[in-house]
Amino acid sequence: PEKAENREMVRLREALKPLLDRGNNKVDAEVAERHWPAIQRCERALKRYGDLLPETAEELWGHLVGACENIARHADWPSDEKRWKTVRRILLTAADDRVPETLRRDAALGLQLVAFRRGHADKAISAALRRLCRDQSHSVRLNLAQGLALLEKCSPELMWELIDQLIVNEPEFSVLDTLLGPVSRLLRNSPAKAVQRLRLIAGLAEQNAPADNHIHETLAGIYLFEYLRTGDD
Repeated sequence: PEKAENREMVRLREALKPLLDRGNNKVDAEVAERHWPAIQRCERALKRYGDLLPETAEELWGHLVGACENIARHADWPSDEKRWKTVRRILLTAADDRVPETLRRDAALGLQLVAFRRGHADKAISAALRRLCRDQSHSVRLNLAQGLALLEKCSPELMWELIDQLIVNEPEFSVLDTLLGPVSRLLRNSPAKAVQRLRLIAGLAEQNAPADNHIHETLAGIYLFEYLRTGDD
C-alpha cells in the first residue's frame, strides 16, 4: 500500500508542474483555472499520507506552495472567490514553515498577492507579513520587500509600517535596494511619504553602503527620473 500512496503523491507532484514557473512553462489565468483541481487533490493527499511518507510529502508540499504563489500572481478570480481561501490557507501555513526557507519566500510575496486580489490584508495575513519582515532569511525579506507596493490600495497602513520596519531594521543593503522599487512607485500617489522614506534610505546608503554597492546607482536613477518628471531639484 505504501508504494501505491507514494506513486499517488509523485503523480500529484507532476500534476502541479504546469503551475510552476520552470523551463518553458507559461503560467497565466487560464492555466491556473484549468489545473486548480490538482491543488485540492494535493491537500487531501498530504493529510492522508504526510506522516506515512514524510520525504515525499515534503517535496509535494513545496510544489503546492509554489503553485499557490503563481496562482495568486496570475488568477483573475473575483475578490470573493472561495478558492482564494484555499490559497490563503496554504500560504499562511508556509509562512511559518521553518525549513526550507523557499516556502517562506514564496509566502512573503504570495500573501501580498492574495491581499491584493481580495482587496484587504486580514489579521492573519498582516501578522504573517510582520513576522516575515523580520525573518532571518535574506531571500525571504528580499521577496517581501519586492512586493510591498501591492498593498498600496488594499492595506496602505500595513504597507507603510512594513516599509518603515525594513528601513529601521534591515541589515542588508541588497534588501533596501529592492525596497527602493516599491518606494519609487509610491512617489506618484504619495509623494510626501515616499520622499521621506527615500531620504532615509539614501542617508543609510551614504553613511554605510560601500561605494560600489548597487544601491547608489538605484538611488541616482530614482532622483534623476523624479527631477525629469517633476522639475524638483
